[in-house]
Amino acid sequence: MTTWHYDNCRTGWQQHEGALNTTNVQNGFGLVAQWNGTSQHPMGRVFAEPLAVTIPEQVQVGGGPVCRSACHLVLIADESDILWAYQADSNSQTPIWSIDLATAVGGIAPVDCTIITVGFGPCEKKVLGNSVGATGTGVVDESNPQDPILYQAAVVDVAGIPAYYFYAVDVVQATLEATPIDDSITVPGQNPSDPEQDNICTSDYPANGPLQFNYNHIQRSALLLIPGTPPTIYVPFSPGDSEWENGWLIGYTYNAQAKTFARTAAFATTPYGTGGGIWGSGAGPASPDGTHIYTATANGTWDLWGGNPSSSDAADSVLNLIPDGLGGMSIMDYYTPSDALTYMPSGGSAKGRCTPPNDEDLGSGGVMVFPDQFYTQSGKQLSLAVLGDKESNLYVMDINNLGKFASNGGVNCSSGTNDCGNNLETVYTPVVNNPPPDQGYWGSGAYWRQSTGGTTNYFLYYTATSSTLTAAPYPIYQYTLQASGSPGPILNSASVASHTAQGGTVSFCLFSPTPSVSSSSDGGDAILWAIESANLDNPLKQDCNSTVEPAVLHAFDAATMSQLYTSSGNSHMSAHATYPTPTIFNGRVYMGTWKGVDVFGLCSSGPGGTCLN
Repeated sequence: MTTWHYDNCRTGWQQHEGALNTTNVQNGFGLVAQWNGTSQHPMGRVFAEPLAVTIPEQVQVGGGPVCRSACHLVLIADESDILWAYQADSNSQTPIWSIDLATAVGGIAPVDCTIITVGFGPCEKKVLGNSVGATGTGVVDESNPQDPILYQAAVVDVAGIPAYYFYAVDVVQATLEATPIDDSITVPGQNPSDPEQDNICTSDYPANGPLQFNYNHIQRSALLLIPGTPPTIYVPFSPGDSEWENGWLIGYTYNAQAKTFARTAAFATTPYGTGGGIWGSGAGPASPDGTHIYTATANGTWDLWGGNPSSSDAADSVLNLIPDGLGGMSIMDYYTPSDALTYMPSGGSAKGRCTPPNDEDLGSGGVMVFPDQFYTQSGKQLSLAVLGDKESNLYVMDINNLGKFASNGGVNCSSGTNDCGNNLETVYTPVVNNPPPDQGYWGSGAYWRQSTGGTTNYFLYYTATSSTLTAAPYPIYQYTLQASGSPGPILNSASVASHTAQGGTVSFCLFSPTPSVSSSSDGGDAILWAIESANLDNPLKQDCNSTVEPAVLHAFDAATMSQLYTSSGNSHMSAHATYPTPTIFNGRVYMGTWKGVDVFGLCSSGPGGTCLN
C-alpha cells in the first residue's frame, strides 16, 4: 500500500488481501496493538493514511536486524514532524526506526500554533490541533524493491517562521534528503494583495506577476507519483483558511544516486485570482495513465470561459492537467458545474478577494477514476470518474470529455450545445432537514468489482455527511454501476450499510468517512471498511459517536452491506483524527488517531485471547 487509497485511480480497493474474509472478521477480529511512539518522543496526531511496503529477505532495515524473511513495514507520518517505521505483523510498541523531519532541515520543531507569531493557514481553524507537521499522505517508490524511497512533504518551524520541505527518505537505510518548497517557486500571474483591503472578486486585469508560492498554504492532499526514470512526484496545496492565496500543484524528481532534486512543474489553480485549493479531505490527484492528472479544486476565482488577459483561473472545477514541458502544466479539459459562479459574491468580502459566503466547494472530496470501461447502448466506450461535492451532488464524468462549463447542468444535454460535454449524470443525496441543505460530501468513494458465477457486478460506495449540528447522520450508500446501456442512470442506489443484529443502519456524522474495500481477488468475499469520527455532539446522533468517544472502526460485507465488526465500546480506543482513511495490509487494518495508530487483526476476544478489549 504505497499511495493514498491504494492506486493512482484512487479506488480504495485493496485487491490482494488474502488473510481477512467476511467469516473471520466477524468471529475473531479486534484491536491488537496501539503504536504511540516512544516515551521520549510520543507520536503526534496522524492524519496521513499509513503506508505499507515489503522489503525482501536478507536486507537490513534501519540499522536493525537482517530480515530473515520478507519484512513488512508500516510507514507513518505525524503532526510532530516525525516519520515512523513499524513491523507490520508485530504488536511491539518499539518502532524499527524514526526520523525527525524538523531537525533534519535545521528546524526546531513542528509549527506550534500556540506560539507562532505569523499568520499561518493550518493554524487558523485548529483542525489539525496545535502542532502542524506532516499532514498529507506521502507516497513510496518501490521500483527498486531492495531500496524503496518514501516521499513526504511537511512544514517545520525555522526561526519562528513556517517552512515547507519535500523529503526523499531511504526506507532501508533510514536516511533522508530534503529540498525547500518556498517563494522561489513562481508562475505568471498576480500575487494577491492585502486581503483586508482588496475586494476585487474577478481576475479581469493584466499580468504583472509573477505569482509566488508562500508558506501560508495547507498541504493536506496526498502526493501523487507518476512512474518514470526517475518518477515525478506531485505535491498539492490549498490556500490558508482565509482562502485569499491559491491552490498549487508542484512536481519534483529525485536522483537517488546523486541525492539531488529537480523541480519539474509548478501550477497555480487561480494565478490571477484567489482560492482554488487542492485539498479534497486528504485525497490525492488521480492519474490512471501516468500522463493526465485529474484533480478537483475548491472555492475561488473562475474565468475559464475567456475574455480577459488571464482566462486561467480554475476554482470549483475538475481539471485534466498535463505537464507543458516548460515547467508548468496545461489545462487540457475541465468541468465546472452550472451553479459554480453562485459560490462567490459579486463584490468580494471583507476577509478576502473571493472568499465565498456559502463555502460550497466542488473539491471537498477527491476525483476517483473507475478502472473499468463502461459502454453506452450504441457501444461507445466510456472512461468514467466520480466526485462528490459540498452541495451533496455526485458527479459522473467522462474523463475524455469532461464537459467544460455546464451552464445548463450538463445533464440530458442536447447534441447541439457545446458546454455539456459528457458530464453524464449528477446524483443528488436527498436533504434530510430542508431547508436549508445541511449535508454534503467531505470525503471520497471506494470501488469494487465482483466477478462470481459468470456474472460481474460493479459497486461504488459513498458517504454523505451532516454539515450542521441539527442534521441527521448518513449511512454509507452502495451504488450498483450500470455496465452497459444508456449512460444514465449509471448509479443505482442499492442499499446502505446496516446492522444485522441490532437492526437499522450505521450512520456517520462530521466528517464522513472515505471507505476502503479489501478482497483477495474479484471474487464474492470482500469487506468494506470505514472509520467513524466524533459527531460534534449532534442532537440527532442516532448511533453516531459523541464528542468524548474515540474513533470507531466498522467492517461490512461489501456485497450485502451487513455489519461484520465494530470497535464501538472498546475502552482502549484512541481519539479520532479528522478525515481518517483505513489501511488494509497483510491481514491487518491500521487507523490513524490523535495519539498514534490503532492496529486491528485476527485474534480472540475470549479468555486468554490477544484482543485489547
